[in-house]
Amino acid sequence: MKLHRSLFLAVTLLVSSAAAMAQETNKPATRPNRETNPNRETTREAAEKRKAEAAKLTPEQRAKQRKEAIEKREARIQELRALKAKGPLSDAQSQQLERLQKQSERAAKADDKRSDKPAGKKPRRNPAPVEPATQQ
Repeated sequence: MKLHRSLFLAVTLLVSSAAAMAQETNKPATRPNRETNPNRETTREAAEKRKAEAAKLTPEQRAKQRKEAIEKREARIQELRALKAKGPLSDAQSQQLERLQKQSERAAKADDKRSDKPAGKKPRRNPAPVEPATQQ
């Protein structure tokens, strides 16, 4: 009888400790949110901050940043194409390659449109009417 009682207690203790350990390991990872991290910027705030900083740049600085971004994008495209040639890409890599290629195509189209526009002032939408010359 004492043996049964001690076995019952041992099994109960083992089961309860295993259940407690399972609950601890199944807890979701805590991520800081706005309530616990008031310094966290929202996406909109970060975008507005970048826009304000970009407005302070000179045209030369903007052109330099644009050129660096284009070079970085093209280098990443070449890297992903090389990986694709060696073997299959992961889902994330193939999505990134597609996205970067689309960005590159859009940038090329925008550059073509910019080069087609004449330099100088834009034409007026509603030009003033020209009076016909009268003959004398």
